[in-house]
Amino acid sequence: MTAPDRSATRILWPALGLGLLAGGWALVHATAGPFVLPSLADTARAFVRIAASGEAPSALAVTLVHAVGGAGLGTLVGFGLGLAGGAARPLGGLLAAPITAVLGVPPVAWIVLAFLWFGTGMVAPLFTVTITAFPIVFAATLQGMRARDPGLREMATVFRLPARARFFRLLLPELAVHVAPALSTTFAISWKVALTAEVLGDGSGVGGDGDDLATVGTGDAGARGLVDLEMFAATFAGEA
Repeated sequence: MTAPDRSATRILWPALGLGLLAGGWALVHATAGPFVLPSLADTARAFVRIAASGEAPSALAVTLVHAVGGAGLGTLVGFGLGLAGGAARPLGGLLAAPITAVLGVPPVAWIVLAFLWFGTGMVAPLFTVTITAFPIVFAATLQGMRARDPGLREMATVFRLPARARFFRLLLPELAVHVAPALSTTFAISWKVALTAEVLGDGSGVGGDGDDLATVGTGDAGARGLVDLEMFAATFAGEA
């Protein structure tokens, strides 16, 4: 199979997946009506209204700060704690249980607690995304540290490899197998948690704009569909 054929295949399957999503959306709309799920045309018109209003870039920037900023902070915290826990097994055992408990708390519960602690401003979504994201990265990093090849560490010691080279040329490639899938999951969940926090919070960002449109009149079904589309987009972002 030639390279162009492989490229076409990589594009074909995601396109078919989007087509199945559109077909399922249309089927639910046809059977359950616009109150449950608006039509794709109404949703597209609501999206065009948001884009034409000129507020889309600023709303997207706020959501990116919430989602990417929180995911970045969570990654730094989770990766650092995972490295420390993997380097010192007693510390890893000490941290694993409480962080696993944190992972088991539903994101919506953290959203409510964040609103109580920090109000409905910028800090609450950032905190919620961060505390939702860091246990995922921690678990993957800790598992990667525990699965390291001891032979490579012995070789680095024998050849007196500098600490910098050990970190970038041995440790990070070994951890990448475990951490990379966790990062994909982390950023997908962070996007969805950020949108939920915006809908429930002060109405900022993309989630807040979609929710505001959805509450303008009972007949604005397309805006409700746009909120659904935001959640679908977040899910597909995680699968990419």
